[in-house]
Amino acid sequence: MLVASTATDWATVAVTAFLGVVTIFVGLSIHLKRRQEIATVVTQRRYEAYSVLWALIPYSPELQELQPKQRLKPEDRGDLFDKMTGCR
Repeated sequence: MLVASTATDWATVAVTAFLGVVTIFVGLSIHLKRRQEIATVVTQRRYEAYSVLWALIPYSPELQELQPKQRLKPEDRGDLFDKMTGCR
């Protein structure tokens, strides 16, 4: 009687441990997948924001065709700031 009870107890412990490991694995997989999806969305939004930003900058490397940078005049800096921040 003692041997049958011990075997049943060990089987219960093994099944419980297995289910616990599977639950932890599934939970971590869902967590990591969601985190990856959020990172992808954030990256896409950054690219959109940066493309708008570079379009506003009149002395960007794309517009200068990679020539040496020219300094912005104070009035140009003010206009650029207003365009980038939506002021005025």
